[in-house]
Amino acid sequence: MSYPNKPARLLAVIEDLLSAASRSRSADAILQAYHHHLGRVLDTNSLYVALWNEPAQHFQFPLDVDAGGALSEPDRLEGSLTDFVRRTGRPLWCDRSEHERLQGLGQVKVVGKWSEVWVGVPLRARGAVFGVAALQHYQDPFAYTPADLRTFSLLSDAISPALAGFSG
Repeated sequence: MSYPNKPARLLAVIEDLLSAASRSRSADAILQAYHHHLGRVLDTNSLYVALWNEPAQHFQFPLDVDAGGALSEPDRLEGSLTDFVRRTGRPLWCDRSEHERLQGLGQVKVVGKWSEVWVGVPLRARGAVFGVAALQHYQDPFAYTPADLRTFSLLSDAISPALAGFSG
């Protein structure tokens, strides 16, 4: 998928996303806007948002758009890339070799269906990580680049404060 004139498009997406978030009266509306506007600059065929429920110690999935069948029931995802991003609070671009490196360090394990490339970003508000947004591609290892991770992180940072208001 080609996205011409990406810098101008990205600025328009940020403006539209912030506008939609300020008008939204529910987490569902914010997540629908996030999916729609993010899809203007990145492939969102497999996008999910996992919100961490601290008392229950598991993730919940209010947004799960997945061509490959990700989890939608609450789950701890212990050892997963999602949980790694939550614990570290850092964005992660992860291809097969990076996943193998993290596995070798005992930081992650394969949880769920294997993705050729996975990008995840922490969702933060008030200095704390309350969830993770992730994009993955099951077949194409070049579907997302480290530059795409920066774009994804920027858009997720823009939406996080509005979403946090509904997360707990």
